[in-house]
Amino acid sequence: IIMSLFLLLGIRRRPAALALYFVRVVLQNAHPFHDPPDQNLTNWLLLAMTLLPEGENYRLIGRPNLANWRVPAVLLWGAWIVVSVGYFYAAHSKLFDVWSSRTWWEGRAIFYVFERGTLTREWVRDSLVWLKSIGYEVFLKNALMVLSYIVIASEAAPIFILFSLRAMWLWSLTMIFIHAGVFFTQHLTQVSLGMIFVHWF
Repeated sequence: IIMSLFLLLGIRRRPAALALYFVRVVLQNAHPFHDPPDQNLTNWLLLAMTLLPEGENYRLIGRPNLANWRVPAVLLWGAWIVVSVGYFYAAHSKLFDVWSSRTWWEGRAIFYVFERGTLTREWVRDSLVWLKSIGYEVFLKNALMVLSYIVIASEAAPIFILFSLRAMWLWSLTMIFIHAGVFFTQHLTQVSLGMIFVHWF
């Protein structure tokens, strides 16, 4: 907790990030079957923060800020590549997995998650029941079908726009909104916040 506060406030950012990275790796090795989707990307983010040079604008204690401070190109492009490949694999898994591919191809995946998913928040279930009761079930299914296709397209997109920095920034902003939606509709707080931090980086 102390190292997390140090990292949040910009105090001794590099050793704090390294300590958090070490703790997460130890916990990951101690529980090898607990592997949330954000874990590897969050670990990569912490490791990258240990390699970033000092001098960023947001810090409270330490050396003075550097007006010309920038993220080194190798870390910036490394982050884009790691995230892009990870999302492309996620999209591929959704579309070609034996158990779930049909629902994604037909655009029914998100509706099924909201209606039957064990991690769906209670207010989402109650809203589905209410919308069905007033005759909006068809509209709801069509809206969530469009949303399903948007999610798949967004996950597959970065591998094709990797070398357009402006397009990647817009894509990253889109993914922040998608993961915010996951945060508010599913009991996946750790995963959604972890992915938001990765994109914010």
